Amino acid sequence: MKIPLKKTKKEAVAPWHQDFRNTESLPDIKVIRTRFFVNVVSVVLPLIVGILWIQNELSLGVLRGDIAELEVTKVSMNTSNQALVALSRDFIMESAKIESLDDYYFNLFPVSDYMVVLSEKVPEEMIISSVELKKGNRINGNEVIDIWESQISGYVAQSSQESITFVNDLVEDIEQEELFTPYLEQAFLENLSRDQASDTLNFTVSITMSDTGKNAGEVTQ
Repeated sequence: MKIPLKKTKKEAVAPWHQDFRNTESLPDIKVIRTRFFVNVVSVVLPLIVGILWIQNELSLGVLRGDIAELEVTKVSMNTSNQALVALSRDFIMESAKIESLDDYYFNLFPVSDYMVVLSEKVPEEMIISSVELKKGNRINGNEVIDIWESQISGYVAQSSQESITFVNDLVEDIEQEELFTPYLEQAFLENLSRDQASDTLNFTVSITMSDTGKNAGEVTQ
């Protein structure tokens, strides 16, 4: 008996190279899909914009702080400048007064030198409350001599045991001052009193000067 031979269907064998004409059979060779790039850009771009915005805001914050500090400095400098301008104006006015005294009133030596020398004679424990200076004249024979009288008033704390010594030393220092000696006629303690209410020792020192010095007090016969 013959056994019929049935031909088996051979399986289709893929060709050894790809058929590029059949695009459906081509494998997906895209490493990164376009959609991935779109997603990355949609995430990264807002992130970059946000970072730049934050940096810009931080920079603006620093600038605002610097501007505020500069404004404070500006206001402070304007206040100081106005005070200095006012002080300079007052100084010029007072200087003009002193120059007028030097030119028309007190011609022995500059009044400013007189005030400086007096301030150097005053110890720390002593307070000068007023300095008076007035011009007068005196008949000396046939001459009329100009004289200048000055009164220095102040006080010393009474609690100090050397209060009286401070006052006496002031008078002695005035008598020995080189600026005064060519014109000094006399310097003496005119008043010395204790103030119980303020617990201070009050004093007044009188100074008399002339352009002829001590000899001016001697009237010629």
